[in-house]
Amino acid sequence: MFDRIFAMAKRHHHVNWALLDQGMVSAANFLTTILIARHLGIEEFGRFTLAWLVVLFTTSLQMAVVISPMMSIGPKQRPEDAPAYFGALFLQLLIFVTLTFLLILAGVHLAAQIRPQWDLRVLAVPLAVTAVLFQLRDFFRRYFFTRKRPAIAFAGDAIGYLGLLLLLFLLLPRFRFDSADVLWFIGGASAAAVLTGTLFLERLSWRVSTFTGVCRRHWYFAKWMGASALLQWASANFIFIAAGAMLGVAAVGALRAAQTLMGVNRIFFQALENVVPLHAAASLVGGGKRALAAYLRRVAWAMGLTAAVLGIVAAAAPSFWLQLVFGESFAAYGHLLYWYAGVYVLVGLALPLRAGLRALERTRPIFQSDAYATLFTLLSVYPLLKNFELTGAMIGNLGVALILLVVLLRAVRAELAGSRT
Repeated sequence: MFDRIFAMAKRHHHVNWALLDQGMVSAANFLTTILIARHLGIEEFGRFTLAWLVVLFTTSLQMAVVISPMMSIGPKQRPEDAPAYFGALFLQLLIFVTLTFLLILAGVHLAAQIRPQWDLRVLAVPLAVTAVLFQLRDFFRRYFFTRKRPAIAFAGDAIGYLGLLLLLFLLLPRFRFDSADVLWFIGGASAAAVLTGTLFLERLSWRVSTFTGVCRRHWYFAKWMGASALLQWASANFIFIAAGAMLGVAAVGALRAAQTLMGVNRIFFQALENVVPLHAAASLVGGGKRALAAYLRRVAWAMGLTAAVLGIVAAAAPSFWLQLVFGESFAAYGHLLYWYAGVYVLVGLALPLRAGLRALERTRPIFQSDAYATLFTLLSVYPLLKNFELTGAMIGNLGVALILLVVLLRAVRAELAGSRT
């Protein structure tokens, strides 16, 4: 019996590392968000959340145009081709982060002119630097998972996430910091993780022909993914921006707190995000569409059931959980957890569908799903917030999740209904 358990653990060691890593990252993020929210207060926390949306945007765009192609195409590289492929990828990464740094500086100053009451101008430099360092950290993490070296990814995350948590735990109770200071803390922790990752890089090589070839293949893969990232960010986060404009930054803080509390789902979701695309691609190569379909069904069941159980626990006493974790001022927003419980079930079911389409290198349906969701958001956000306030925001979030699931499910069924080779 123990031999079988040991053999199973060894066979799935990559998944085990991913779950362990994501468990640590999600727990650290959860506690870090609590420390920041308690220290800043609900209004300043809402302001910090608006700034952090920029980091999430650049990271999601990088995920679409750099990391997602790497995680689906990288495992297919022959050993002799890998140094040139990943060398070209690192050059793409450097170009990407340079552009995002410049765009963030300009964008924050523009936003400060449009919404001076948000007082974002002082965040321009720390936000731009932190966004770049956070992107680099995320790339190294996914790179080591792609290269099947998860222990190194785990070590980098331990330095970055646990180091930040320790720093905040020691300093926040003793000094007074604002959002800019917190961003610098995050940037410093990210820099430490990046420096650690560079020590374990494998041999890279650079050839112009390889670089142009990789760019062409990645463009074919990511042209829809990049557009989807823009739309996905808009559909997921435009509600936060609109809520800040119409209801005030305290409303943003409340939404973010409720989302964080239900974000325990991310321990499972984001861990599988590191391995599901790789295993989906391997299932397709090894057993064709039939094997891919079977794999996606297993993952969907696991993710849907996990999200449902966690949602039931949170919805049983929502005000109690918010008050316990964030403090008395957040307790009035417990009703938001009912909505997030349903949202995360739908999000969990959609993740394997995205991975399946990426394995098939059919990313246009992902773009289409995000386009429909974004259109729904843009058309509905104003009347929903005006008539139902924060409840309207959650109706919008649930509608977005449902649209994404339906469109992706139809696309995957259409792709798998063809030849089962």
